[in-house]
Amino acid sequence: MGVRCLRCKGSAVSQSLAQVFNKHVDKNQSLKIYELSSRGSCFQCLQQSIHQLTFSEYFDDVPLGVFYNDTQCQDVQQLTYVNNQFDVCTSLEVFEHVEDDLKGFRNL
Repeated sequence: MGVRCLRCKGSAVSQSLAQVFNKHVDKNQSLKIYELSSRGSCFQCLQQSIHQLTFSEYFDDVPLGVFYNDTQCQDVQQLTYVNNQFDVCTSLEVFEHVEDDLKGFRNL
C-alpha cells in the first residue's frame, strides 16, 4: 500500500479509483462531481478534468455550507446540498473519520 505513482504521487487506492472512473466515464461527458475532500491526487485529477467539481472539507469550528479559505465546510452526515445535485460522488480517506459512516453513506 506504500507504492505511489511517480508522476502524480497517487496511492494504489487512488490509482484504482482513477482506473475505474476512466473505464466507466465517457471522456467527452461533463459530469457534476462532488469530492469529499480538497486535496490528494484524485482531487487534483478531477480539478484538471472537464467535469464540474464541487469539493468540501469538514471544519469543526465553521458552520456547514460556509466557505473557509475557498473550501466549503460540509459534514457528510448532514450535507447542505439539494438532492440529486451531483452525478458522481467520490471520497478517498474520508469515511474512516466520519462518526456515523452509515448515516454519511445514506446521505450521499
